[in-house]
Amino acid sequence: MLLKNQQALALTAEQVAQVEALQAALEQKDAPLVEKLEALRPPHPPGPPPSGTERMNGPPPDSEAMRERMQQVQPIVTELRANDDAAYQEAEKLLSDTQKARARELITQEREEHQRRHEAMRQQMQNRQ
Repeated sequence: MLLKNQQALALTAEQVAQVEALQAALEQKDAPLVEKLEALRPPHPPGPPPSGTERMNGPPPDSEAMRERMQQVQPIVTELRANDDAAYQEAEKLLSDTQKARARELITQEREEHQRRHEAMRQQMQNRQ
């Protein structure tokens, strides 16, 4: 998030390099967790991907299998978030007070937008059932 907003945060070249190093370390730490998540994805059916209409009119997903998968996914996602939070705390130490305040504003905005998208997707899934 900091690198994506480096201009808005007025990061120096040194700060960018340090944040990039933290990001690389985070990606390396998260790689096994991401692999676990990928392994839990349901397999794609053979053939071309269905259109939006075909997806909506097709058979509903197996809700029990989805529930089980979500139970397996949740602790992995929790660990990924904890890793991300810890990396952000390290990165924030590199920022000035002004940069910290702006970064926190941007994070709040990003989380609110993510929450809106998540809620819209959840509503869409409920409407399909």
